[in-house]
Amino acid sequence: MRGPRFLKYWIPLIEVLKESGGAGPTSEIIDGVIEKMGIPEQELDIKLKSGAPKVRNTIQFARLYLVKAELIDSSKRGIWKLTEKGFESNLNDEKVYRLFKKVQKTLSENKKVKEKTKDNDFEEDEVLDESHQTAVLNILKIHEP
Repeated sequence: MRGPRFLKYWIPLIEVLKESGGAGPTSEIIDGVIEKMGIPEQELDIKLKSGAPKVRNTIQFARLYLVKAELIDSSKRGIWKLTEKGFESNLNDEKVYRLFKKVQKTLSENKKVKEKTKDNDFEEDEVLDESHQTAVLNILKIHEP
């Protein structure tokens, strides 16, 4: 499969959710993905620098992208739930890669908008500071002896 390694979890994750009736607790869904993929115990023992299990963390990351792709609903904490779009999805490796690129593009565009907004906010703050400074000077001039 092309793209980042976490993409390999997308299809099994969607399948496990479908097999679970469309929703389930985080740990049960992750366990289902691990079982479905037959991930060996020694791979499950690999930890990130933070101490978190690498496979579980990567499945969580896959879920994040599936939420951004609107295939999984993230409205209820601790529960992973397919959206209608997720239920209807019929993913293959090529569709996963195209969907990933689409989500990645959206995230990149959102980041640019946030940065631009942040820059604009700074300019507005400068204008506010300038007008505030002028107002204070005018008040001082009025009260000069």
